[in-house]
Amino acid sequence: MSCILINKRSHPTRRRRAAPGFTFLEILVALAISSVFLVGAYAAFVQISVAQHASEARAEALRNGRTALATMSSELKSIISLQGELIGVDDAAPYGDGIDNNANGKVDEKRLNGQPDSAGAATTGAVPRELTSWTKRPDPGDPGVDQDCLFGRDQVMFDIFPSIPTPGMTAKWVRYVIANYDGQPNVLLRETMIEIGGATPNPGVQPVNATPIAFGVLGFDVLYWNPNVPAAQRGWVATWDTRTVPAAQLGLPASVFIRLTLYADPRPYETWTPGRPVETIKLETMVNIEPSL
Repeated sequence: MSCILINKRSHPTRRRRAAPGFTFLEILVALAISSVFLVGAYAAFVQISVAQHASEARAEALRNGRTALATMSSELKSIISLQGELIGVDDAAPYGDGIDNNANGKVDEKRLNGQPDSAGAATTGAVPRELTSWTKRPDPGDPGVDQDCLFGRDQVMFDIFPSIPTPGMTAKWVRYVIANYDGQPNVLLRETMIEIGGATPNPGVQPVNATPIAFGVLGFDVLYWNPNVPAAQRGWVATWDTRTVPAAQLGLPASVFIRLTLYADPRPYETWTPGRPVETIKLETMVNIEPSL
């Protein structure tokens, strides 16, 4: 009798157990959950990146503006002891930041001139910033003064006497103005000029040097507190010229209000075009030149 031995491991009819793994449906579910997580993480990253760029733009604008205000304030205060001449010119660009700053429901931009704005005088949503030294006086912090301002293009020019006398030079002039510098627009410049006496071949005021003190300055506004009127009529004026003030009156304003409007948009500065709404910051200071009467 013969016997046939059968290897059970190699029997063709025996089924093998499937290896453990994921089904196609399980993979799809895992991918969907991962996608939701990744999209949320990416959105958070984008928001953080945008906020960081905006913060960096504002910080850079603050550094620029504070340095410029400190420089101008220091020099303007020096006029007290020198009793020099001060000339302020009022000018403005035909556009502003395109934002409703005084919250009156519309962008009604005009020059900053220290006078009540008829469109914003009745505004209740604006938050006034009142300077302590001018409480209850019509200064730029009162609710009735326009805050939707065009970008100022004012100029301030004053003379100082040189510490070291130079032959033929009768005075040294300093002027602050927004201009182009080395191919870049909207640069606040400190220009120095010398006044030559008539005995020289070329009398008059001659430019000597121009130094940038702040970049990305979209607005430069200056107001002057006029002490040469009765107390009830005193207020801010947009221009000043010591040369036209009568001898019996004070030749200098009691205070000078300076506002700088600086580019603080996270978008590259080179992409900005005049007239397009833009994020800015405003820095202000008050320089007391001499006490009012």
